[in-house]
Amino acid sequence: PYDAAQNPSGSFSVDLWVRLGCEGTGYRSPLASRDFPPPRGYAFFLNPQGCWSFWIGLTTKSEWLKLDGPSANLDRWTRLTGVVDAKSAFAQLFVNGESATARNIPVDSVLAFRPNQHRSLRFGAGASESMSTKFPFCGSIRDVRVYNRPLATSELTVFCDTDAFSSFAAEHHSRAAKKTRR
Repeated sequence: PYDAAQNPSGSFSVDLWVRLGCEGTGYRSPLASRDFPPPRGYAFFLNPQGCWSFWIGLTTKSEWLKLDGPSANLDRWTRLTGVVDAKSAFAQLFVNGESATARNIPVDSVLAFRPNQHRSLRFGAGASESMSTKFPFCGSIRDVRVYNRPLATSELTVFCDTDAFSSFAAEHHSRAAKKTRR
């Protein structure tokens, strides 16, 4: 169901860990809270070129501001963080705690961003506004956090050792599997 806490207006950050589980084509979305038309909300995608991407809806311009990042790695945990600072009119995508891409929000569009105001936060698909599944994501998602403020750079470098996280996740998964077999 819809929850306003997952859809902040003004400045915000969305932080999550993803692991791409299989090859694919087209747009694939691990997380989306969006409505369309007009574009409202935010979404993370793996684009057709195989790169991570963070989108925010610019309602008054009827378009998505797209921040494309680096290529995704198969079977490797990756931390994605989208940051929107409405006060400074700036949006940024971080991958594993490092700035991957940043864009100024056009001055005439600073107030153009509108949060999703009706649709559910969707995991593993990108079209919250549709009853049918669009942009399916093959992989795993964990530790999703939505903040009503832009995260500081120092907050983005905490626990970004993807090898340590992958080892932790594998160990945790192994322990959970043993418990279910008992």
